[in-house]
Amino acid sequence: STFESERKTRREKERDGLRKAKEWAKKNAKIDATKLKTTADKAQRDVTSFMKARDIANAAVTEAKVLRAGAKAKVDELRAHVKRHESITGDCPTCGQRVDDMQRERVVGDFKKKLAPAVKALEKVDAAVAEIEQQLVAASRDLSAANQAVLAAQKALNEGIGAGANAK
Repeated sequence: STFESERKTRREKERDGLRKAKEWAKKNAKIDATKLKTTADKAQRDVTSFMKARDIANAAVTEAKVLRAGAKAKVDELRAHVKRHESITGDCPTCGQRVDDMQRERVVGDFKKKLAPAVKALEKVDAAVAEIEQQLVAASRDLSAANQAVLAAQKALNEGIGAGANAK
């Protein structure tokens, strides 16, 4: 029948079109899986590198905070000595002897001389902690970007391999 022959002709044309499309895709699908794999591997190495940088920054922050705690304790101790000795008038609260104003001023002056460099050291440590924390934020941001690059490279590799397989 005419209907059957037309249907058969259309089906053959569709099959021929699909065959040609598949041949074209196979011929033009120049997926360089090696290049994609190299890109993915490099991105993974970058992630590892950024993880190490982040870990180093974390350790530095921890160490700096420990140093800051020690410097702050020293400053607080010196301030307490200054305050305590400035408040002493008349008789010593510990031994009951008369406190010489000249002696008290000398002792307070000695503590204040020690306090000034301790405060400067604390300020330097605070600045170092802030800088290291900024480096940690940057390292975390770089790590996040590197992780995104790994995902993108892996996706491209998977799609490239899939396209190559589909073309065959």
